[in-house]
Amino acid sequence: LVVPVCLAIGSAFVHEGHPSLYWFGRILQNRILLGQALNSLLLGGTTTVACLLVAIPMAVIRGRTRFWGQGVLGMAVLLPLILPPFVGAIAMRRLFGPFGVLNLLLARIGLLDLSQGLPPNWLGSGFAGVVILQTLHLFPIMYLNASAALANIDPAYQEAARNLGAGPLRTFRRITLPLMRPGLFAGGTIIFIWAFTDIGTPLMLGYPHVIAATIFKDLARSDFSGRTYGLVVIMLT
Repeated sequence: LVVPVCLAIGSAFVHEGHPSLYWFGRILQNRILLGQALNSLLLGGTTTVACLLVAIPMAVIRGRTRFWGQGVLGMAVLLPLILPPFVGAIAMRRLFGPFGVLNLLLARIGLLDLSQGLPPNWLGSGFAGVVILQTLHLFPIMYLNASAALANIDPAYQEAARNLGAGPLRTFRRITLPLMRPGLFAGGTIIFIWAFTDIGTPLMLGYPHVIAATIFKDLARSDFSGRTYGLVVIMLT
């Protein structure tokens, strides 16, 4: 593992047999590659925030309340982790794509006319669609970290805040959430890296404007040079 990674990193700093930063200069002058780098950062950041918004309420509800079917819900939440991301992308396209199951069902019951132009794409396309699919696949990671962080919080802190007059929302914002922060940071780091380097989901949804897809295409064509290795170094950084 270490040797191939070192060779890839070293190749990014060599041009015509001499140590050089030539390839990084080429990358920084290429607006398309810079745009892909920005897209990758936005994709990773947006997916991480979306997973936080989905997972934290679920973790709090399951950890602080008792209801029928709680154990079943705890297992069902983890199901998205079983499927690889691109498999989930294929399934979601079959369900919510322009000619997916949902549109065919709506047409069957008379709520949609398939002859009037292209049917709606309920999943969305491009950047938004990738974020939705990545969130659906990765939020269990944040859920597990949030649940573990919540379980490690001493209830006495929250009880003291309530006794001093703080309401539930203020107690959560001022006491619970700060104490959960290390666990949320750990889960967010994993999700960001996963979303930032994901290849399958962007390609499945026709959104190749990310660094990972460019590296993949260069390697698939065996048309890689120091520029490709330079992109690898940027991703690792």
